[in-house]
Amino acid sequence: MVPIPFQITGFNEEQNEVADYVTAAISKEFVIEALPEGEVLDSHLALYHARGIENNILKALYAKGYYDAALDITVGDDKDGKPEAVFNIKPGERTNITAVSIIPARYLDILKEIDLKTGDALEAQSVLTAQATLYKSLQEQSCAYDLDVTHQVVLNAAMTNAEVIFRVKQGKPANFGALSYTGNETVEISYLDKLVGWEAGTCFKKKRLEALRSKLLNSGLFSSAEPVLPEKAVELDTIPVTMTLKERAHRTLKAGVSYYTDEELGVSFGWEHRNFFGEGEKVNADINLSVLGQSLKTTFNKPYFLRKDQSLLLNASIRREDTDAYNSAALASGFAVRRSITNHLSVRGGADLEITHIKEDDGDSNNYALFSPMAATTYDSRDDTLDPHKGALIKFSAVPTIDIMGTSDPYVTTKASAQSYYEAHERFVIAGRMNLGSIIGASTLDIPASERFYSGGGGSVRGFGYQEIGPFEDGDPIGGRSLFEASLELRFKATDKLGAVVFIDTGQVSDEVAPSFSDPAIGAGAGFRYYTDFGPLRLDVGVPLHGDENSDKNFQIYISIGQAF
Repeated sequence: MVPIPFQITGFNEEQNEVADYVTAAISKEFVIEALPEGEVLDSHLALYHARGIENNILKALYAKGYYDAALDITVGDDKDGKPEAVFNIKPGERTNITAVSIIPARYLDILKEIDLKTGDALEAQSVLTAQATLYKSLQEQSCAYDLDVTHQVVLNAAMTNAEVIFRVKQGKPANFGALSYTGNETVEISYLDKLVGWEAGTCFKKKRLEALRSKLLNSGLFSSAEPVLPEKAVELDTIPVTMTLKERAHRTLKAGVSYYTDEELGVSFGWEHRNFFGEGEKVNADINLSVLGQSLKTTFNKPYFLRKDQSLLLNASIRREDTDAYNSAALASGFAVRRSITNHLSVRGGADLEITHIKEDDGDSNNYALFSPMAATTYDSRDDTLDPHKGALIKFSAVPTIDIMGTSDPYVTTKASAQSYYEAHERFVIAGRMNLGSIIGASTLDIPASERFYSGGGGSVRGFGYQEIGPFEDGDPIGGRSLFEASLELRFKATDKLGAVVFIDTGQVSDEVAPSFSDPAIGAGAGFRYYTDFGPLRLDVGVPLHGDENSDKNFQIYISIGQAF
């Protein structure tokens, strides 16, 4: 499709908003199919297409309250001698609202809930928004199944003034009746019933049906969920509901690849089952392989554990790490119970047991049996986990640890983190994060090397290699008891598929219990993003700006799936 050149005239400076609205409407429709080879756009063809959208231009003017508008169309030549349409608009006087009423009059009090008043310009969107507000308010206040809200606009002869009349038709109160399901082939009804937010005999409200539909779709078990209701319920006191479901595939295989100059090539494989026992239980098995470490982790998530807002989490893992700080091999298992407080806030409590063998770079080799009860809270209002544009993620955890073998002294690890996202424009996002950590109760060398804090790399301070920030001894990192990290990233999306970022990261690991901010390492750089259906592919290049005494490279490259945070 090729846009046809045009200009509009007739608006004054006070009507710029309306002029922009009409211009956008014309731009959307004033186009032509690609001309056959050898043909050119002439004035007759341009005028033909301009006449074709004349009524739509007038509708756009009516939508903004100019009901007495007139339009004259001519076609001349632009500065290059090519045909250009001129839409000369005479908007006339804008129509104002002189009265807002509602029928029947018993609903008069509800008019105070709408943002439509005498003296306002008569804009179509304002009237429709007010109508939707009235419908929603009436729906929340009553149990009526049959409810309809319409509007009527009465213009005076000169089309300068108008009365807006809302009409309400409301049936008698009704309650929810029996709820049944169709299309659930492997998902148990006992699980579906737990998603329902009402019981038979409860006041009928369509918003409760929408809430159930959202829960069914968000479970990941269904590709569609549609309620089927009687067409009319004038004589019905109870409303039977049938949820028509279509199950989606419950098993997923996934794979990923990453490359960091400090960690080299890494690959990951995963398997997920979202309905393991028929009641929405989720089982995951993930394998991660890289030069620095290899791991196999399995998790089990049982929703609605003992109560509707609670889930049971089980995990087991085997891992091996080979870093500059230590070599380790570990076997771990644990459980947690997660409870949702609100849609965004949750708390979690549980315990882990890890059997690990650690050999530090100085030659010391020890075995540990670490028992770690834990408590954590999470606030998550992000709109997307892989590519958030707005919202926040805030976490806090406290984990006391006892070494059953007695090799390590008892200690308590506390962590706090915050990530925030602000969409300054539909293609521009400002993202920031901060991580703080502290280990209390034992000296650094009495804490297992794998449990100490380290920083540096693609997931913390870019520009530095893995574990390059913090205390060193004989040229190797030894970790610390406190952590501070912060990042600021500006993300720009040039097209639907391509984007770029600039970032600055900072961090410090200290031997002290309290995080230190006095002399942090600083890295900065830029990156490229390619946006796919499953998330952005990222390539970041970072350079160390300060605190690079232990860094052996002038820059680092990071390639992976998903944003850095």
